[in-house]
Amino acid sequence: MSQLVVLSLGTGDLHSGFPVVTAHLWECPELPPVKFIGRLPAAPQISVTYRSWQLLYHALCHRLDLSARIEVEASDITNVSAVEFSELCEQLVDQINVWLNSEPFRNIDQQLRTNLNASDEIRVLIETNDPLLRRLPWHVWSFFEHYPKAEIALSASEYQRSQSSSFRNNQDKVRILAILGNSQGINLNQDRAFLEQLSDQAEIEFLVEPQRKQLNERLWQGWDVLFFAGHSSSQEKGLIQINPTDSLTLDQLKYALKQAIAQGLKLAVFNSCDGLGLVQQLADLHIPQMIAMREPVPDLVAQEFLKHFLKAFVQGEPLYLAVRQAREQLQGLEDHFPCATWLPVIYQNPAEQPLRWKNLSHQNHKVAQDKLTHFQRQAPWLLVGSGVAIVLALMSGINGFSSLFPTVSSIEQQAARSPKLPELSIAHTFPGHKEAVWSVAISPGGQTFASGSEDSTIKLWHLKTGELIRTLAGDSGAVRSVAISPDGQTLVSGQSDNTVHIWNIKTGKLKQTLRGHLAPVWAVAISSDGQTLATGSYDGTIKLWNLNTGELNQTLAGHSGPVWSISMSPDGNSFASASSDKTVKIWNLQTGELLRPPLIGHSDAVRTVVIGSDNQTLVSGSWDRTIKIWNLHTGELGRTLSGHENRITALALSPNNQTIASGSVDQTIMLWNLGTGESLTTLSPHSDWILSLAISPDGQALLSGSRDRNIFRFDGLQSQNWSAFLTRHNRF
Repeated sequence: MSQLVVLSLGTGDLHSGFPVVTAHLWECPELPPVKFIGRLPAAPQISVTYRSWQLLYHALCHRLDLSARIEVEASDITNVSAVEFSELCEQLVDQINVWLNSEPFRNIDQQLRTNLNASDEIRVLIETNDPLLRRLPWHVWSFFEHYPKAEIALSASEYQRSQSSSFRNNQDKVRILAILGNSQGINLNQDRAFLEQLSDQAEIEFLVEPQRKQLNERLWQGWDVLFFAGHSSSQEKGLIQINPTDSLTLDQLKYALKQAIAQGLKLAVFNSCDGLGLVQQLADLHIPQMIAMREPVPDLVAQEFLKHFLKAFVQGEPLYLAVRQAREQLQGLEDHFPCATWLPVIYQNPAEQPLRWKNLSHQNHKVAQDKLTHFQRQAPWLLVGSGVAIVLALMSGINGFSSLFPTVSSIEQQAARSPKLPELSIAHTFPGHKEAVWSVAISPGGQTFASGSEDSTIKLWHLKTGELIRTLAGDSGAVRSVAISPDGQTLVSGQSDNTVHIWNIKTGKLKQTLRGHLAPVWAVAISSDGQTLATGSYDGTIKLWNLNTGELNQTLAGHSGPVWSISMSPDGNSFASASSDKTVKIWNLQTGELLRPPLIGHSDAVRTVVIGSDNQTLVSGSWDRTIKIWNLHTGELGRTLSGHENRITALALSPNNQTIASGSVDQTIMLWNLGTGESLTTLSPHSDWILSLAISPDGQALLSGSRDRNIFRFDGLQSQNWSAFLTRHNRF
């Protein structure tokens, strides 16, 4: 499980202390964070010791002539003792741990250890604008010894999501613009050789010691990765030396970099020296992620870090875990390069999600997966790049890297020998929402659909033309769920302020607000006769209302956890509910009584449930990464489908009951044959979690809504060729 901890240090400094320190723990993005409060006492000795450590480190680099990727100035210290430096390192580590183990901070430390598991992937963000705190080696905190999949990152106290496009057509390979800057005293030829070994996964263009005009022009061309190798420094502002005579601050490339971010900039890696000044400049432009070096870095250390980082990252490790593994592998160099493991650090914009390599290139993700999955995945399905990512980096050192993966051509040759599914295509993109799209619902006539978003709006669209009909905006916070009545005249929305809104679709006017839930309303569903509205809430209850009058008929309290999803049976006699208590319950719609014992089988929260058009099939999707197919009337489990790499968040069933669509936190949509349970294909158009799915009444169109704020329409789901394929491969 992936966890996020944001440790906000607030106001203060090491000399006066930090009177209010707040830790937020996100165990699930769909739930509010857990919050812990403490404080940190004054620790001026850490400041003094760090300054001494930094002075000796710079002097040691100069004395040992470590070929750092920065011009290290000679220190006044001429007699540098390795033993003295080692003792100073131990002193700094001890002081940091005494500070973080102090009584005022102990509540936060103990609460984190209570709520986190050693097997969790944990991102720990230190939220501070203090330059000295950013330079501290936070990874030496004893907390990290107990969590092998945890890694530290820095973040600013203020941040916002980048306003970027997350969709580009015809993007199979990562596009890298490699800038080899001033190479005086360092070896960049090796860097180039290592980069060229990525040719199976990336399209690379090299700029060797470019002029500013040339660099600026190329930055506007929509690259996925910008690679920088050469000298750099952090003075009042960070500088990169692009050639032997010219140095630039990133402010001097501001407009080009802003354009890159607008095209989807995802990652910047400064594997050159002393990169925190560069990080600060790019952070002001709201870049999602960066990797930098805190201090001067020796040439070999820079090369080894990138070698190990790229190997782990491209093979599928999350960015944070890849950085930790690469950083810790530098320990083998510390006999000759002291504190090498202290240098790399991540900068994270908390409003953005961390990367995996597949986010940069869906082609690479599929090539890595195809050998391990069913033959259908070997076909050349729709592959869409997730956006522009710029990496300002010195990347190096993966001998034989391309041999780690099969080539695209070899996969295509295997696919040619296997039956091929008809190709699905993205027919339209619906931009407009400013935050995550939690829910989509298609009208019974199939002409229009509604989308509900974290941005507190509902948008009504023409399904075929993509025209925005109108935007419904209230003052009740985020819209977590939407449903349209069978006559197409009424829209219902579940709100984050615990209310339910009933809208007139034709006029766009709010008709009524229903109150009664004590927590956000995550599920709304309307009976087939249009008379009854069922709402499910984070408060664990289900409420049944008269849709026409707004009168509350019943409150059902059968679940012991939040209710995430409700689905009505087509015959109007029953409905199903899914909950964090790991169960699905089947209810009598008229009496509110449970029709049978809960459906038990999932090992984690059940996030989504849908009843088929045959009035017999029930499908559930869970955070345990599985989909289960049940008999609605008997409660018997038919089969379990596995294939997603992370939590399942959305399901949809085709009207002919042949195809299941599933969406996940892993940013993919999978299509399944309901009759056989076989995986048909995987679509990866989004650059963030899939939150909602819907299939049109004619079965032709599939809608997907995502945390990346986009909605996509796929066409051809029930084409003649698609139906024929399903028929040939259906065992029943």
